[in-house]
Amino acid sequence: MSTDIQDKIDNWYEKFNDDRPRYHMGASLAGHPCERYLWLIFRWAKDESFPGRVLRLFERGQNEEDIVTRNLNRIGFKVNNCGENQLVVDLGSHVGGSIDGILPDENAILEIKTHALKSFESLLKEGVAVSKPQHMVQMQSYMSATGLPKALYLGVCKNDDRIYTEWVDFDAEMAEKYIERAQRIATQDELPAPLSENPSWWGCKFCSMKGFCHGEDKIERKHCRTCAHSSALEDGTWFCEHHKGPIDNQYQAEGCKAFEMHDHLIK
Repeated sequence: MSTDIQDKIDNWYEKFNDDRPRYHMGASLAGHPCERYLWLIFRWAKDESFPGRVLRLFERGQNEEDIVTRNLNRIGFKVNNCGENQLVVDLGSHVGGSIDGILPDENAILEIKTHALKSFESLLKEGVAVSKPQHMVQMQSYMSATGLPKALYLGVCKNDDRIYTEWVDFDAEMAEKYIERAQRIATQDELPAPLSENPSWWGCKFCSMKGFCHGEDKIERKHCRTCAHSSALEDGTWFCEHHKGPIDNQYQAEGCKAFEMHDHLIK
């Protein structure tokens, strides 16, 4: 079987992928168990590049949101703030995200996810809180931001198009815990400890930061967020001690001649 066409398509995705790192710490990541991973991602310490096949999978997940919304409309649900009109929420201190949709008649947010077969089977068996705790934290964060008391979680199996739905109630304690955790990680200057010292542990084995935490990989990216002079402030801005002023978002990826690698990123 020839893979020439697939290779060309994947190469196109890799060449023209315009996904840029988020300026905020996404609520979709707030429930990640490793604080070091979250800190490094927020600091843009490593360029997470993906092969074309994975980029196509990401796009499929995004496209599924339109399909799900249309199908919900067909059975009588009203869905607001979806597609290009998603509601962007600011959870404070650099933490935020975009909600897939609002269900006004149900007084609920809508969260749409696609799953591979194994992930979907786990979801069916254990429910979203156990199977996908990051998704649960994401929904709780969004409910906290909007004041809405419920969320509809809708998962689609990419293998056979089965649909899983679950209504989730707002848990103020969980939302507060993880929002405050994400804010603390984003605004601290210290590199958090790794979740595990064992590189073969499942949580570290496939992590994109494994080479830095457990190997000899060095942080090569030189810009404001990896610079020793910069700090993320609680008001959601960045400040440069060298220039004694704020750092606008548009300049953060460029850095300047005064760059010095953050002490905690030097190996």
